[in-house]
Amino acid sequence: MIKKKTSVIFSCIMMLVVLNACAPTDKEASSKQEIVTEQKSGVNSASESVYKPVNSVPKNSYEALELINKKFTQIIPNRIEDFKKSIEKYENHKSNINLIEAIISGSVFNGYQIIDEETASWITKQQKYLAERLDSFSLVYSDTSSEGIQFVAIVQPQMGNSSKNYREAIGQLRGDEKEMDVLSDIGFEEPDHYFAVDILAKDLLDIHEQIEITDMYLTVEGGERIPYIKEKNESKGLQKVLSMYNREVNASSLMKKNDWNLYLFKDPIVVPETIVIEVKGMSEKTKKINLKRTAF
Repeated sequence: MIKKKTSVIFSCIMMLVVLNACAPTDKEASSKQEIVTEQKSGVNSASESVYKPVNSVPKNSYEALELINKKFTQIIPNRIEDFKKSIEKYENHKSNINLIEAIISGSVFNGYQIIDEETASWITKQQKYLAERLDSFSLVYSDTSSEGIQFVAIVQPQMGNSSKNYREAIGQLRGDEKEMDVLSDIGFEEPDHYFAVDILAKDLLDIHEQIEITDMYLTVEGGERIPYIKEKNESKGLQKVLSMYNREVNASSLMKKNDWNLYLFKDPIVVPETIVIEVKGMSEKTKKINLKRTAF
């Protein structure tokens, strides 16, 4: 009996020795952690997408919905605080850029429905408050999909958008003081007179490997749809304008993630009511997002 007990104890000791020998040292563990961190934060220059491990991709629509819900739940408290701060900033200084940024901040909640009733009511009230203060000539459209992709679009200016303050606001939003000049010059370029739209596609949840659109069009009064130009235009006039401002047109179905994408449409003559973007979804085949000038 004693021999049997001694044998069992000896076996356990040997197993512990083997496990300790196989376990990584603190230095090795730290080194491996650094490698993992570098991989996650690395950028693929070819696709401009953040590296994601294969096992992070949902296997089906149910898993995709679970991931989307989880991610939205994580970011919503901070987004609510951001929205409150943007409203406060606008009320302290009622400028064009502060109003535009507050409206964009409020559009995040259009994609997320699981918010308590009291908070949802407050958000809607603030969205309406901001919408009532927006100039009817606003060039900025925004909305957020139920999969956490926020789109912000700047459309070609019209006659009523030429004030210095508004030009500065659009320049601040785009990060280029010549933004309105770029869009205007494309519109005046003969013989095409394209309608230019600059679109920012933000992956708020950081779960999309790429943003692929299946369709995109402007809607105008009367219900007419004006699709985006899917063929690359090689006209010398257009290329001269693009070269002058160091811009390029995106005619593909893949949008650069977390960056601006310049698209062309046939001139709708009038200001579009909405910009409709249909995106290849994770939980469904397509997601339709209606970008408007207000989030309400």
